[in-house]
Amino acid sequence: MAAWSAAGLPLDATPVAAAPSTFEPRIDASLIATREQTLAAVGAGNAGLVDARPAEYFRGETRHQAAKWPGTLTSAVIVEHSSWFKPGTATFVTPAEAQRIAADRPIDPSRDTISFCNAGHWAATN
Repeated sequence: MAAWSAAGLPLDATPVAAAPSTFEPRIDASLIATREQTLAAVGAGNAGLVDARPAEYFRGETRHQAAKWPGTLTSAVIVEHSSWFKPGTATFVTPAEAQRIAADRPIDPSRDTISFCNAGHWAATN
């Protein structure tokens, strides 16, 4: 909404009637690494761990209430989810900016990457 308004696009307060949908969401399990898969992949050197949480979480200065301990997983690197947004906004950076950001982060593109956070929403951005 903020980006729409900032772009000067039209706004209308007229209620809209939406047609019912038959869409049924399905989880694509191929995009999710289980604990066992993660341990096996990292143990074999086939994957890198990327912590998508804010730096304070990564450094163990604070923790999410759902986390048992502060800090991160052994061998994980940090790529904060916010890296992919224009500063102070919810707008994604351009594809060219994303490529530059990715190149500047400690990610090995020759290996699979397992991104994590506490609930999945920040990890999904990575």
